[in-house]
Amino acid sequence: MHLQAILAEGESEKVEFKTSLSDLNRLVEEVAALANTRGGYLVVGVRDDGSVSGLDVGRGTVERVSQMLMDHTDPKIFPELSVEEIEGKRILVIRVQKSHNKPHLAFGRPWKRVGRSSVQMSREEYERILLEKHRQKLRFDNKICANATLEDIDENKIRKFLEKASAERGLELSSPWKVEEVLERLGLMQKNQLTNAALLLFGKTPQQFFPQAEIRCAKFRGTAPGLFLDMKVLGDAITVQIEEAVKFVLSNIRLVPSLDQIQREEQWEYPLPAVREAIVNALVHRDYSSSANVQISIFDDRLEVRNPGLLPEPLTPEALKGTHPSIPRNPLIAKAMFLWKYIEQWGRGTNRIMEQCLGYGLPEPTFLEELGGFVAVLYGRRYLVEELNQRQRQLLAHMEAKAKEITRSQYQKLVNIPDRTARMDLEDLVKRGYLQRLGRGKNVKYVLRGFSPYPTNLSNI
Repeated sequence: MHLQAILAEGESEKVEFKTSLSDLNRLVEEVAALANTRGGYLVVGVRDDGSVSGLDVGRGTVERVSQMLMDHTDPKIFPELSVEEIEGKRILVIRVQKSHNKPHLAFGRPWKRVGRSSVQMSREEYERILLEKHRQKLRFDNKICANATLEDIDENKIRKFLEKASAERGLELSSPWKVEEVLERLGLMQKNQLTNAALLLFGKTPQQFFPQAEIRCAKFRGTAPGLFLDMKVLGDAITVQIEEAVKFVLSNIRLVPSLDQIQREEQWEYPLPAVREAIVNALVHRDYSSSANVQISIFDDRLEVRNPGLLPEPLTPEALKGTHPSIPRNPLIAKAMFLWKYIEQWGRGTNRIMEQCLGYGLPEPTFLEELGGFVAVLYGRRYLVEELNQRQRQLLAHMEAKAKEITRSQYQKLVNIPDRTARMDLEDLVKRGYLQRLGRGKNVKYVLRGFSPYPTNLSNI
């Protein structure tokens, strides 16, 4: 970027101005912050408003700044330093590249850019970036599972896998096949030793080696964690867990009337392909080095699927709603599950969940990172219950999709009913907890009670 353009742009996430070199320690922190974020420019001899104050640059100025950066950054940062002249005054321009070796520490602390400021990273963010940096070295799925032998592998599970992979993905293996041959072909066996992924996918009792590899399922009464109506802990191999988890969900959600005005058929509260996809994603992409379990929590208004492990960079919860790359945390597991057709397409899992829910007439699902884990929240139709009449269901569907608040007169026009009937319907919905009444007299309006994704932790079940 041209110097004039940098000054005209002003301070930003990628541009920082300093009037002098009086605080070299802070300068080192600013450089580390730029390297840890998106790179950029640190310009010394310029005021905050972009006007040039100039800098007294001596013979050893550049060398002194360079040495300071080398001495107090770890890993060391080597930016490009140059002395420029503008408006007859000299300034120091430090060009910092976005680092592929982050996180860099300045005086033992990690920094990042947030808007026009450099702030210290939280410990959680620092550890996440550090783990991501060493992800390949610290991978769980390709590590050798000590003390495991071929006796721990279920040959029947491999047979079912081969039948499916051959029919769906065209996987070819010589016949008759051997267990060792299949595992080596999939990268699940190294130098005659089983990997962790081999046990998780095809083990007879994987939890004998990995007690954390369970799913904890719970059905709660109401819309917040509390009283359990049903609870189950699922073990076995990944694919068995998926099928058992789907069965648990089906046993704890209802068949409800469809909103289709022509075909009055019943359907499950949640689209099953979306539920299955969320469970598959949680098991395939979870952090198996964590002692936490995958958790499925069913409430009256939503279904949450939580797995340990944050998203790998550069993925964010918001990015998952659009086109995004596939960055599997456990590539060996992901590859086998793709061949097994539990994964339909790379990088499309969350998109499929969204499409299924929206196509089902449900609110858009939420994806979030929380407490070191990833959560997918699918929202249901609380109003599809027998005691609500069709007008009330239509109103709540309308409010979820288009308007979060409504007046009595607007409701009358929506469903073409008299004032007295509208008042009775609305007050009934308030009494049942679906709507909240706000205001008084002519200013009364009704709003939906929110579908907030309550944090849920089942680790103590």
